[in-house]
Amino acid sequence: MANPDGYLVVVRAISAAQLPYDDPLVAQLPGAHCVIKSEHAGGEDGWPVALRGEARGSATDINDAQRRLSEIVAGLLPLVALAANAALTLTMSPAESVRNMGSQEASQIERNCISDFSNC
Repeated sequence: MANPDGYLVVVRAISAAQLPYDDPLVAQLPGAHCVIKSEHAGGEDGWPVALRGEARGSATDINDAQRRLSEIVAGLLPLVALAANAALTLTMSPAESVRNMGSQEASQIERNCISDFSNC
């Protein structure tokens, strides 16, 4: 039975492609509503360091949602990078990143990204 409230799946990609702050790319696809936006280090006055893709849709369970919705939104990120003639490196979702690394390691990666975002 599908979750009537739907699911949200987030995929991040380190990319030189940039979207203006608070100006996302929105796509309504069969089975998912997708939003692509740039994540900016330092807020509105900062610089874009990654693309964040979100897909909302219904699924039979959380495993189905993760598989199906992440495939849909991850398929959009290379199109944005291609349109911007930019490189793209898909990364784990923030939840997976937190589960798979200790907080000290995550803090070190964050510090490296702030000082030299080519290390992200």
